Amino acid sequence: MTLRPQPAEDEIVNEFSKLAVNCTDLLSSGKCDDDIKQLADKMEWFIKNGDVTELKSLLQCQDFSRINATLSRPALVIAADYGQDPIIKLLIERGANINETDRFGVTPLLAAIWENHPTTVALLLDIGADPSLLSPRGLTYVDEANDNNAVLEMMRNFFRSRSSGF
Repeated sequence: MTLRPQPAEDEIVNEFSKLAVNCTDLLSSGKCDDDIKQLADKMEWFIKNGDVTELKSLLQCQDFSRINATLSRPALVIAADYGQDPIIKLLIERGANINETDRFGVTPLLAAIWENHPTTVALLLDIGADPSLLSPRGLTYVDEANDNNAVLEMMRNFFRSRSSGF
C-alpha cells in the first residue's frame, strides 16, 4: 500500500485563498449552494485556527450572513469556543450577533465559559454579551463558571464593576 504524501500547510492555505478570491463570483452566480458550503467549511477552518488574514480575505467578498447560516454553529460561537479573540473582534466588526445561539442554545459567552477562556469571557462581556442569560441546563452563566476559578473571577469582577458604577 502506497501512502499519498499530504499537502503542506502552505498548499492548503493557498487553495483556501483561491477559493476566497473567487467567492464574489460564486455568491453572485446564484448557483453556489454547494460552493457556499465549501466557503463555510473554509471559514470554519480559518476561525478555529485563528487565521485572521485569510478570514479577512474571505470576508472581503462574502455574504457573511449566508455563509454563517451554513456553518454547523454560528461563527462567533465557534470563535469563542476556541478562544480566538482577534477573530471575535473581526466577526463583530462584520455584524455577527454577540448573543446568537447555536441549535443547542449556546451563546459565544457560554462557549467561552465552558471552554475556560477567561480573556475571551472578558472580551465578550466588554463588547456587550448578555451575562444574564440562562444556559441550556437552566443555570446562570456564573453557575456554569463555578468549576473554573479564572472565568468565575472574571465574571465576578464584571458584575462588581457594573454594580459600583465603573
